[in-house]
Parts: sequence; structure tokens; C-alpha cells
Amino acid sequence: MEAQKKLRLALIGALVVILVLVGALVWSLTSDGGEVKAGPASPSMAATKATKDGRVDLSEPRPGNSIPATSQASINPTGKVDTWGSVCGLAGFELKPTVQVNLPAMRTKVFVDSTSYYYNNLTGPDKRADGDVPTCYAHSSEGAILAAANLQILLGAGKKQVEVIKTLTYENDAQQTVLKDAQQDGDSEVTSVKIVGYSIEVIDENNVTVNLAFTTPGGFGGLYKNTFKMTWSKGDWKAVIPADNESEMEEISSITDAGMVSWIL
Repeated sequence: MEAQKKLRLALIGALVVILVLVGALVWSLTSDGGEVKAGPASPSMAATKATKDGRVDLSEPRPGNSIPATSQASINPTGKVDTWGSVCGLAGFELKPTVQVNLPAMRTKVFVDSTSYYYNNLTGPDKRADGDVPTCYAHSSEGAILAAANLQILLGAGKKQVEVIKTLTYENDAQQTVLKDAQQDGDSEVTSVKIVGYSIEVIDENNVTVNLAFTTPGGFGGLYKNTFKMTWSKGDWKAVIPADNESEMEEISSITDAGMVSWIL
């Protein structure tokens, strides 16, 4: 009997200790103004804190919180504008196919003689290189298209060809070959170029294929298409000269039949 009595007392004591511990735990969880304190924040709570100042946390995309492609590219995880390494600090964007491209309003500047190139304050070109060659375009589909279009126009100028090729094309063996030819040939006749259509195919975030439709007012007539492989290199768009240096220019019947849209500024 004495042993059973001691056992009951031990059980009662243990129960009291458990009740005291539970009470202490409840008190600690509700001590802050009666509001329950949780442990580590759940993903949804972390997201709420990250967006409290009105900016979306792009470091960890969440289901149900999709972000437009342009926003994902233009704002980095720190909330600052992402330039994609642009050498002149222009804001960059994720690349888009032709149907999503919206060419900005543009102005023109004289390059040499009667040859003028296109520019936009946000898309580029934003600086001049040797020989007064316009360079530095935004990391965007619009920037790549504009870079290719201006290259086509400047090649038709017939002057400063060495500077144009050196500045606006990608450094490889084919470029060196073309540069040597340009140095030997010197200036050529002016071929006025008018861009009338375009299309763009996104290969990846650093490479695109740009097709341009153009005419040559006062030149050899007809409607032509030229294809440019553009690569994002050292913070700017550069045209990649084919290894065989073969021209990809061809005559076309219409902009639409060639899968392009009209160049409307």
C-alpha cells in the first residue's frame, strides 16, 4: 500500500510539472499583445515582407505571382534597374519575339554626308566610337533590331568602313578578314538604304537573328532582305560575320511573304 501511494504521488507530481511547462509555453507565445508568435516565416509570409514596399522580390519567383517578362529583366533582385552589363548603362530587358516587339519613336542623326542613322534615348545608340560611329544599344529585342538596322545603313554610306566594321561587328577571324579588305579597298560609292521591315528570332538571352527588309532609293531598285546574327558581347550588340563571309542578302517579293512586319516609327 505504501508503495502504491508513493507511485500515485509521483504521477501527480509529473502531471503538475507538465501543466506548468504547457502554461509557460502558452504564455511565451501570447505575451506580445495577445498575438501568437510563429517560428520561421513561411514562404508566403516572406513574400509579403519582401513586397511591403511595393517592389516584387524577383530572387524567388512564386506560383500565382507571375511577373511580366520585361519587369523580370529590367529589375534585378536588389530592386535596381538591370542593365545586363550595358557599357553605357542603358536599362535592359528580356528578349521578345517579333509579335511582342514595339519599336520606340526614333529620331535621326547624320553620320556622314547624306547618311543618317536612327536613335532613341532609351534604346540607343548612346555613345560614339572611333570615326564617330554610333554604338551602345540596350539589351532588348528593340536594341538588337536597331543595331542591325543602323549597321545596314552605315555600310551603305561607303565611308569610314573600317571604323564601322571594327565597332559594330563581333571580334573573330571573319571580322579580321573583312577589315583587311576594307582597308585595301578604301571608300566606296554611297548606297542609300531605307529600312521597311523587320523580324527577330530569339536564340537565347545573348543571341538573336534579325531579318531586315530594305530598299535602295536611287540605287539598284527592288526589295531585299538581309539577315544578321546578333550577339550581346561586352555590353553591346555586335553583328557576327559568317565564317565564309558570304552575304545573306536576297531579293524578296514582299515584307509579309518574308515573315516580317513593317518598319513603322
